Amino acid sequence: ARSVVKNDKELLDLAECVVALDGATRAPLPPLSAPLPVLADCDVFVAGGGTGGGPAALGAARGGAKTIVAEYQAIFGGVSTEGRIGSYSSYDTLRSGFAQNYDKETRRLGPCYLHARNTYVTRGVEEKGGLAWLGTLVCGATTANGRLTGAIVVLPDGTRGLVRCEAAVDATGNSDLAAA
Repeated sequence: ARSVVKNDKELLDLAECVVALDGATRAPLPPLSAPLPVLADCDVFVAGGGTGGGPAALGAARGGAKTIVAEYQAIFGGVSTEGRIGSYSSYDTLRSGFAQNYDKETRRLGPCYLHARNTYVTRGVEEKGGLAWLGTLVCGATTANGRLTGAIVVLPDGTRGLVRCEAAVDATGNSDLAAA
């Protein structure tokens, strides 16, 4: 692949620079100037499915909002997958309410906490009509009149598009949505 930026004003062909983590061939990205296809509409878009995003997505979905949660990793969990923090209820301040139930229900799903947590978040969102997208990069945002109106994402197959939303939560840990 050649350099993405020749200088600070000239972007070269990004499609040549996309390399899939699994080595699979991906469809080339449309030019940045091409209109983005609308991939979905939702009430609440949650960027990141970890310590903050998983519970945020569950709460929004349980509250009746059409929810989409997008996680870059191949499994929900955030610091539990990267930082190896597994349980919340071991902390004295979190021995009741949502966190205690989150841990209890996750443990009920199986002995491997990371996979059980992934299942708990996915099922919890999807059972309420929401969508759980893994391997999805949040890479931009759209605004109107100073208000966020959507998130730009890249799906695992290389499809880049827009998710229109009424509200959004940036729980990426790197402010991927807010920085956009």
